[in-house]
Amino acid sequence: MNEKFRTIETDVLVVGAGAAGGRAAIEAGRNNVNVILVEKGFMGKSGTTAQAGSRAVRPHTDKDAEGRFKYQLGSGCYLNDQDVLWTTCKEAPEDCEEIIKFAKEMNAGPMDSWNNALRHEIVKYPNISVLENMIVTKLLTSDGKIVGATGLDIRRGEFIVFKVKAVILTTGGYGDLYNPSECTPLDINGGVWGDGNSLAYHAGVEQVEMEMVNYQPLPDNPKWNRWYRHLKGFDHHGPFIDAEGKPILSLTKDIINAMPIGYGPPRPGRYTPELELKIFRESLKRPIYVDAPKIAEELIREGKPLTIPEKTLQVDHAKLPKMKIVLGPLIGSGGPRINERSETNIVGLYAAGECAGNIYGAHRGNPFIDSTQPQGRRAGKYAAEYAKNVTGSQIDLEEVKKERKRVINFREPKPNSISPREFKKKIWEITGKYLFIIRNAKGLTEAIKELDEMRKQDLPRIQAVDITCMNLDWVDAIEAAFALDVAEMIARSALFRKESRGAHYRDDFPEVDNKNWLCHTSLKKEGDKMKLYKTPVVMTMYKPPLKIGEEPVPI
Repeated sequence: MNEKFRTIETDVLVVGAGAAGGRAAIEAGRNNVNVILVEKGFMGKSGTTAQAGSRAVRPHTDKDAEGRFKYQLGSGCYLNDQDVLWTTCKEAPEDCEEIIKFAKEMNAGPMDSWNNALRHEIVKYPNISVLENMIVTKLLTSDGKIVGATGLDIRRGEFIVFKVKAVILTTGGYGDLYNPSECTPLDINGGVWGDGNSLAYHAGVEQVEMEMVNYQPLPDNPKWNRWYRHLKGFDHHGPFIDAEGKPILSLTKDIINAMPIGYGPPRPGRYTPELELKIFRESLKRPIYVDAPKIAEELIREGKPLTIPEKTLQVDHAKLPKMKIVLGPLIGSGGPRINERSETNIVGLYAAGECAGNIYGAHRGNPFIDSTQPQGRRAGKYAAEYAKNVTGSQIDLEEVKKERKRVINFREPKPNSISPREFKKKIWEITGKYLFIIRNAKGLTEAIKELDEMRKQDLPRIQAVDITCMNLDWVDAIEAAFALDVAEMIARSALFRKESRGAHYRDDFPEVDNKNWLCHTSLKKEGDKMKLYKTPVVMTMYKPPLKIGEEPVPI
């Protein structure tokens, strides 16, 4: 290949075209700047939003901002930065109403998806361009501020340089680092490998709470995932049974609904890390099942219609099989630390949605509404304001050439090569064995050791197939490098936090320790090393109660 590469110039680059990215692009477009929205698949067909089921456009039914704020504080075990969380909770209902307006303008019904509504709105703005099948590989900085990015045009196999004034990361989470995962509903790669976390890390962004990964029961057979996800309550209430149909968890719905969520009071129907820990411990003894027909009948009897019409799926709920369940990640709480303007510590770099950290603390609550729309809108607004008042800086061409060489090297022949999928499977083995629901110093130390060995020995050997256009194996290779970074972030953060809190449980430190660990687990790149350190949590309104389940204490 020659040394030429295509350069694309814009004011604001939005990386990830899900619910947060779509909303960020719209707001930036409204503010009269040129916007490029990049998606590594097809908009609405890949990523976190799509894998979550392209949620239906419905009103935000909870108008009590303070009540929702206090719930999120409790469920997050008070690791939430309260200034950012309050802004998010306060603005979520109005932002939700706006996306309903988008849906109405396209004559959509209440079951139409967020993706469709946002996409319909985006096409109104000639200053917004959507580039699909494009993966961003590196953020470019100069003197502590964003100046550009590099990427791969997957369809053409062409290396791209973006010259920009601001970047918004809306790449979703990192659920695909585990297998099985809620992010891979049909055992298909959902593309949720922590791209944004890795990009941010190498750009020098401070990230927090990367150890916090929420889990939930999933079907052992991935083909049933979509159906069972819509039997609302099955994954929270069971009943959980053995292979013969006998109850094996003596937890009634009333007991489960009475469980506190983190430090907060109970909230019926919501999953708790405590419940998932109980299910996981039982699953180590024997297989666990749920009786899907019984659950469906109970929902119908209670007047709660199944959320996916049976005719659409052509499935009779009475004929559903008994489902063997396993546990897998639902969502991560960690990511770049942002302020109320969705700014990171790198000037001109913003984050929103599941990619952003420090909002939900130790347990991410309702990210679809309460983070994608308010944070996406704010990121778009402030990125546009910044872009209007700054002149573009020079990009370091030597850095660009170095990155191009790294990306192209994935296709170069190597002795004793390893495929990208083999590399990812090795990460799955480590996350499933050492970084799962129950953790301890011995396992976490071994995880870090094995990940370090992969970085030294396996990463240089990754070899994708040598084709140019639509080379998804090449994309896998780029994602594999992202995944290795993020797995190390999870492992080092989990080892650093010597307590159990929310979605992070260590059997060698099983108790919450507010004296030493009511703080952020922060990490940042220093040279070639990952530095871990504590930073204070922003508390502007409340501090934790003395006892779990009690009301927070006003400051």
